[in-house]
Amino acid sequence: MNSNKISQGAIKTLLKFNFDEKTFNVDFNLQIISLKNVEQPENKQITYQMGLSDNENQCRHFIYQTQKKDEFKIYDMIKIKKICVSVKKRDEKTNIVFLLNSVTLLGNPGKMLYEGATNLNSDAFYNKGNTEQEFNFSMSNTNSNVGNNKFNNTNNGAKNEPKNKGFPLSALSTFSKDFTIVVRISKKNTMKTYNNAKGPGNLFSFLVIDSDGYEMEVLSFGQTATNIYPLIEEGKVYQIEGTYVKIAGKKFTSVKSDYTLHCSDQVKVVELKDDSTIKNYSFSFTKIADIKNLASDSLIDIFGKVMELGEKTCLQTKFGNQDLRKAIVADDSNTQIEVSFWRDSASKINFDVNDYVVLKAVKVNEFNGSKKLNFSDLSILVVNPAIPEKVELELFFNSGEERKFNSLVGEKNYDIEKINFLGKAIDALYSYSDDTKLPLFKVKASIIHLFHSEKNFYHACKECKKKILDEKTYMCGSCGKKNSEPNFVYILNMRVRDATTEFYVDMFGDVGEKLFGIPCNDYRNYVMNQDYVKLDSLTNKVCYKEMLMVVSPKVHMFNQEIKRKLTVLRFENVEQAAEIKRIFNILDLLPNDTKIRKKN
Repeated sequence: MNSNKISQGAIKTLLKFNFDEKTFNVDFNLQIISLKNVEQPENKQITYQMGLSDNENQCRHFIYQTQKKDEFKIYDMIKIKKICVSVKKRDEKTNIVFLLNSVTLLGNPGKMLYEGATNLNSDAFYNKGNTEQEFNFSMSNTNSNVGNNKFNNTNNGAKNEPKNKGFPLSALSTFSKDFTIVVRISKKNTMKTYNNAKGPGNLFSFLVIDSDGYEMEVLSFGQTATNIYPLIEEGKVYQIEGTYVKIAGKKFTSVKSDYTLHCSDQVKVVELKDDSTIKNYSFSFTKIADIKNLASDSLIDIFGKVMELGEKTCLQTKFGNQDLRKAIVADDSNTQIEVSFWRDSASKINFDVNDYVVLKAVKVNEFNGSKKLNFSDLSILVVNPAIPEKVELELFFNSGEERKFNSLVGEKNYDIEKINFLGKAIDALYSYSDDTKLPLFKVKASIIHLFHSEKNFYHACKECKKKILDEKTYMCGSCGKKNSEPNFVYILNMRVRDATTEFYVDMFGDVGEKLFGIPCNDYRNYVMNQDYVKLDSLTNKVCYKEMLMVVSPKVHMFNQEIKRKLTVLRFENVEQAAEIKRIFNILDLLPNDTKIRKKN
């Protein structure tokens, strides 16, 4: 790495930017001269605090956030393409932090290229009033034909943009303070109530999009939610201040952003005139044929034509009765897929067969190798949108050709008729280090150890089966339902063995009830009353007897530690006649010289 590739003068140039604009597209090559990283285990985030040099000046007010550990080290040369500025005023002093958004590692020369660089304090420089919108500086690169290049904030001079664009959503991080955003409300969700250990409460969320097309979810709780709920209207543009940034809960959001905004009790919402510079939605379409390569729980946008639309039905689920309506959607990848609309979404469908629909933030689901999509309360539906993709799709479907669409139904990820050894399921369990969806296994094994204790059951809500924390009122903190009487659910852990190995497995709910043959409430009474006669009878009933079990290997992270477990999804007793037939079928597959001859 030659020193002539560094962007001399870049530090001073950066400090002369007009900080009323928050985002700058640049092309700086700088060297890391100091580095401190702070890990945040709760969100798997690593924050680098950097000091950077351009061989003339140096500044130590740079921040970069990533999920990669040890991504940078001292003396690395980096290329910076985008910088966001966080300005916070306290009393008469202004504090400046530069947030790096696009960073590429160029190499490491193994030493500091120039030790005589002047240290510039961004706060002091700014407070002197040294700001200007345009400036000149040269790139010290003898291999380049670039002489004096003029760099401008790329947002300056843009046409048809609001006078105040607000702080860009893409530049927000947990370090961002005292910012104002200008956004359009792309979706407003209904007010919800909850009840947890702290008592009852209410919340609502809404999705916003800014002029750059970046999206984020905003959450509001309690009285603040009650106050601003009537002020927010879907589709309108607002200026919002008084929010703060938190790490997004990926399981509870339909937006791909790593962050969510939370409204403080000082939040201010002001409606602005809509000058059409902020679009209604931002789409990133996935072809239906490509969904087969996506992992379960992936959030995607699709655009297609409705081929079939079923009637609304009501299903009994672990969360209670749920409305469901299904549709078949196809696109020009000559593939179709089933989409399930749940709860309120099932009642609000406003399209019919042959309509063109955008389904935004739908979740990929997989069952036995078949891919499907789930449309939730957080997803967005747009019917017959005025977008360029619609013209292409209409040409495809109106071409007059007779089409037979492929369906995303793959091979099953397990063979329920094939019995595997327990050791094979354990090998699969330890061959992955993340939550990759693993195949199911059918094994023949015996329970060899079962310990009866209070850990074998938990107090659960009858509606959603989640654990109840309030033992006095039986109020569920998840679904808000109040249970009239105690309800207990099995959560068993036992050791099983087959011809190859032994391992601990889990059994939950109905599987445990089928195993013991009694409701969990009765089993709890045996344990609490120390009825050892009945408990011993249960042990003798289930232990040391061969069973056919369908087990699911699962890998997940808990407290930054990888946890692995086998869960029994269902089981059945071994039928002797079927077992003898299975063994003879195996013998028939052996080579002739190793077969055991059957007697006539």
